[in-house]
Amino acid sequence: MNTPNPISQLLNRLRIRQVALINVGCGVHGTLRKAPAELGMTQLAAAKMIQALESALGQRLFERVGAGPRAARSPTPR
Repeated sequence: MNTPNPISQLLNRLRIRQVALINVGCGVHGTLRKAPAELGMTQLAAAKMIQALESALGQRLFERVGAGPRAARSPTPR
């Protein structure tokens, strides 16, 4: 019996919108504050997507700061 690979399980749970949100947020703007509008979604929808991703990973990926969530320097356990 094959043991499921945790990386494969994670990739199966990722949604294209989550990847796009992180790519636009971190790669283009450096923060998630502007990314939802650029992708045509609300801030609330984006926050829920990130929370779901962090929950699936068991790691906090973003620091919550006054200027909006920023990528964590090193992911921290939730």
